[in-house]
Amino acid sequence: MVAIQLAGLAGLLLGAGSFQSKKRRRILGIQLASNCSWIIHYLLLGASTGAGLNVVGGLRAYAFSRYDQKHRPGWLLGAVIAAIFLATALTWQGWVSLLPAAGMTTATIGFWQRNTQHIRLIALCASPLWLVYGLLSGSYAAVAAEVLMVASLLISLWRHRRTSRAERLRA
Repeated sequence: MVAIQLAGLAGLLLGAGSFQSKKRRRILGIQLASNCSWIIHYLLLGASTGAGLNVVGGLRAYAFSRYDQKHRPGWLLGAVIAAIFLATALTWQGWVSLLPAAGMTTATIGFWQRNTQHIRLIALCASPLWLVYGLLSGSYAAVAAEVLMVASLLISLWRHRRTSRAERLRA
């Protein structure tokens, strides 16, 4: 049981730390590493929807980081959201599967944003959904992760509250 929670702890530290970066590509790269830890954690817990959606989250982070803001294909966002729905259907564990699916969809929309402050604000909305899923699946690490994630997001929103004029214009 300790190894299971340690895998979640690694995901927690990586995920929370990712939002402290100013650069979108770095946020997404660290999120990819976080997703890998969460896949292991949720598989060991038998929480297949959490694991499946973190596979999609890792693919999302990789795909989104490959494109710069101006040249990304419009279909990519729809493809990732479709993959979320497919992963949820394939790993269905009852109504509880809707919580991480909604959280992953919300986060996906957030990571699609150009402005890093918008990424952080939208990610803040996804955390409560994952927190409840963590409680219901017996993931102490996920509960701690979401509490820490909310704190990290709030701190980073405050730290980076003064975006550059160029970044505001790109948003």
